[in-house]
Amino acid sequence: RPWIGLERRSIVPDLDYTDVQAKLVLYYMILFAYAVMSPVLAIIMGVSFLLFSLCYRHQIIYVYSVKMESGGQLFIKFVSLTVGCIIISEFVMFGVLALKQGVVSAPLLIPLIVGTFLFKSYINQQHYHITMYLPSVIAAQEDRRKEGKIDWATFAKDAYTQPSRKERFKEPDNINLLKEDPGVPEQIGEV
Repeated sequence: RPWIGLERRSIVPDLDYTDVQAKLVLYYMILFAYAVMSPVLAIIMGVSFLLFSLCYRHQIIYVYSVKMESGGQLFIKFVSLTVGCIIISEFVMFGVLALKQGVVSAPLLIPLIVGTFLFKSYINQQHYHITMYLPSVIAAQEDRRKEGKIDWATFAKDAYTQPSRKERFKEPDNINLLKEDPGVPEQIGEV
């Protein structure tokens, strides 16, 4: 229960995927647009993405609770955004070269832009079509079909099990001493 509108620090808020993705797309856009003009930026952004990867992987795996599972749709949207950023950065580069009177270099970007559009159409035709049939959906359907047909007693009979999980409920070795001690509250003695 919040106290004066403040939550306990042990309650972790959900990770705002949209905010994280928006920042990453901005960084990709800056990298794609300006890396050609300043190659040092590619090194700086490479180090930044390495640190972001370490930080966000740790937070997603160990800190934030997983309440939202997109089934791989986040990757599809991210690849689409990345290709869109590449196209925009190519147009920006074309504009910069055209404004600087790059009569030879600006038209040389046209095949690159056409190639990127062809790549985007190839990705849209092949890869997005395949990802409509996600393995997680197929696995969920298979689980529903086999529900109640698996004998869980023999399923993992020979598999390694942690000692603490072998028995459903295990009392401590000194539980008898606790039950006999008059100073122990009754609810502990009843366990």
